[in-house]
Amino acid sequence: MSTDLHHLKSTISHRHTPQPGEIWQLGDGLIGMIVREPSKRQADAPPEIGIMLLSAQVEFQSDIDILLPRHITGLRQDVIAQTWQVFAMLESALVQPIGFRLTRAIYDCLMDIGDQYHQLQPSSPNPADFGLGSKVSGTHQQATIQAFHQQQTTIAQSLTLALQQAQHQFYAVHATEQLVEAAALEAIELQPSTDLIDATQPGLLHLSQWLKAEVTAGWDMLTTLYQAPQFVPAMRGNPLTPNATTIAQWIGQLNPEHAALQQRQAAILLGDRLPTDAAQKPDAITALVQLLQTTADNETLWAAVESLWKIDPGNPAAGVRRVKLIDLGMQVAGATVALAVAIVPQGDIMAVLLQVYPSEQATALPENLQMTLLDDSAQVLRQITARQSDRYIQLKLTAEIGEQFSVRISLDEAGLTENFMM
Repeated sequence: MSTDLHHLKSTISHRHTPQPGEIWQLGDGLIGMIVREPSKRQADAPPEIGIMLLSAQVEFQSDIDILLPRHITGLRQDVIAQTWQVFAMLESALVQPIGFRLTRAIYDCLMDIGDQYHQLQPSSPNPADFGLGSKVSGTHQQATIQAFHQQQTTIAQSLTLALQQAQHQFYAVHATEQLVEAAALEAIELQPSTDLIDATQPGLLHLSQWLKAEVTAGWDMLTTLYQAPQFVPAMRGNPLTPNATTIAQWIGQLNPEHAALQQRQAAILLGDRLPTDAAQKPDAITALVQLLQTTADNETLWAAVESLWKIDPGNPAAGVRRVKLIDLGMQVAGATVALAVAIVPQGDIMAVLLQVYPSEQATALPENLQMTLLDDSAQVLRQITARQSDRYIQLKLTAEIGEQFSVRISLDEAGLTENFMM
């Protein structure tokens, strides 16, 4: 489903900016507390907002599902705040504000409980001190509460889907405009009468040369990889301006003794929320570099890489990423897609991320488009097929220096193979 960005912008302009602590109707009978003011990852990108869901199913109250009495919220009934789950969604999905704006003390209390649950801080206030209700510690582990959490997680994931689609559409159009412009300039300067891509010249591309800033014809620099919105832990205070203590906690979560999930969440928080003038910025950069050089978890590695690119663009530890337009031919309706390759050195091996996403005005990849990973003897190692409405497909791998592999992008009978050497 495509998103009408013009309608999105006009809708937002006719209401006040949502503020942290406000309670808003989300549609379909859902309500939530604003956690983060609207923000954009890039100019003209669809604005996103942070939400903590509230539920009238108070029978599922627990130590992390905190009861908010109606006299505090201004709602018609008591609700529970899901402090364990804060996520991003499109601002345009908000319908209208309802009830009262929660006090800063209550807002901080709810956020602190979520932070403690995600082990971002050692303790949290007693909800009873603020007139709120909770159950004894550990009740969230009960089977009925766990089932409720799974249901609410599914709801939250559905709300992030629209954001994911809108962002993918925006970045696809933005990246393609840059690629087409770069390709046009290259055609004028180097190959006035050729197509964007010559599919008859497979060649062998030495990826390690990219680390030396060598230019490869047809491949352009890329500064942003496609990423789905992340479910992130709650954040104390206004997440747009975290204080020094909060930043120090995030940096500490990157240490090797913490679980990969905690490291990944902290890396995402630093990439999204660290102020550009933060005094701890050098410490954050050092910790992210150490994380991406030591982690054995692929998801954590790429979270650290993306955050490092946001905080310290061009840092050599984050490797390089380039993208190439691929025209699969008129026999398949002129399907043009972009192949992005990112590499990150890790000692004697390289971490590699391969992504394929639509170009031009397309909002999804052609259904059944395939990306196939082959070894140096053309044996299939992995294969992934785009489903209907997929915004991108990707493969992650590691390769030793000197190792060869190939990537084939195909649709029906049309296809193109790129050959690489580390």
